[in-house]
Amino acid sequence: MSELTDTTILIAASWPPEAEDSNFKAKFEEATVYLSTSLVEMGAQVVYGGNLAQDGLTETLASPFSDQWPDKPVFVHVLDEPSLVHAGFDRVWGALQRRNTGAIATWACVNDTFGYLSIDGGRISVAPVDDKPILFSRRTFPSNLSIPDDAAKLSYARSNKVERVDACLALGGKTGLLGNDRDHYFGFFPGVAEELLGVFEGRKPVIPLGAYGGCGLAIAEALGLVNTTSDTSPRQSGYFEAMNRLGKLRQDIPDNVRDDLAKVASAPLNQETMGIISSIIRNWSRPERKTHFGYLTA
Repeated sequence: MSELTDTTILIAASWPPEAEDSNFKAKFEEATVYLSTSLVEMGAQVVYGGNLAQDGLTETLASPFSDQWPDKPVFVHVLDEPSLVHAGFDRVWGALQRRNTGAIATWACVNDTFGYLSIDGGRISVAPVDDKPILFSRRTFPSNLSIPDDAAKLSYARSNKVERVDACLALGGKTGLLGNDRDHYFGFFPGVAEELLGVFEGRKPVIPLGAYGGCGLAIAEALGLVNTTSDTSPRQSGYFEAMNRLGKLRQDIPDNVRDDLAKVASAPLNQETMGIISSIIRNWSRPERKTHFGYLTA
């Protein structure tokens, strides 16, 4: 299958609050892996922005591609600056060593630089597209944020992801429940919502997969794709602002894909759902691209 060739798709995903249930967590993890591998089989390049924590999704999503040798990266991992600093030199080095086939590209934000990460001798290189690489040894690797504002740095990374993709699929994600510390998000808005908002405001296809709970379900509700629940639980303020912004954009969904969006918004991921997702992305009315950029190596 190659219906999504030359299409770069952002998967906006993280553990939803429902993942505290081990059965749901396994279901969610299986769904995200199925989604990313299916998109690559359709010819797409997948982008994901997660941390390098051992209990995170990043390595789970990247591992199916670790033994492939494609002409260009099929899976792109974007590290925001807080995640890069928290991971430290050795963990980042280890991840880069495992990603040595060309199938997985790693990009990161450092200060005001967004560049391709690689190993250069005994150092880690951050290479912007249009500038000289920055080289870090273990001694000079960033140990603190360039500015003491996690939210601004997270938004910077998310805006860079959004700029280079053609579509966004959202599932799971934090919703900022004040009564659940594990559901607290970092940043101005929930990450899944902020990434999808950026893509949608760029008039590009967005597909919330509400069957997997969390912020993805809230987005589907805000866009009028599924019935709205009466949940009025107190949450972090950015959650409500994000949902209000999405609600105002629901009229921007093209009429020719609205019914299909509603179908996948509550459907489990399977072969039929993937076919509908592909159709939505291909048929979404949007400005014609002059060129396809996507993510290559520097």
